[in-house]
Amino acid sequence: MKSSKAAGGKDFSLDEFMKKVFEIVGSFLQVDRVGVYMLTDLGEIQLAISFDVKKDKVNTEKYRAMNREYANEYLDLIRQDRILSVSNLEIEGISPFIDGLKKVRVRSLIDIPLKRRGNIIGSLFS
Repeated sequence: MKSSKAAGGKDFSLDEFMKKVFEIVGSFLQVDRVGVYMLTDLGEIQLAISFDVKKDKVNTEKYRAMNREYANEYLDLIRQDRILSVSNLEIEGISPFIDGLKKVRVRSLIDIPLKRRGNIIGSLFS
């Protein structure tokens, strides 16, 4: 409802709309961060937008989100046409991607593939 109201006015701001959407998603899921990764033409995963729930801050700075080794493993996981959900990284098997997440102190994750015409173009993550 809050998102719809934000989009309806003449002073519509995509940044404010996205912030509100991510605030709602982050609060509902009770997570620290939510955002969108996009797949580039070069096959790299780029951060498109993220919202840090604890800091109440939107980041729209685009940058490569992970190195090629992690990106390939990540894409393989989300290409399985399912939600990638790990409730406890500590009990996951060892892999470069999972180990990379542990290094930056991620404890759990959920990633949902974003598709256009059947092709993965990115993911919604938290």
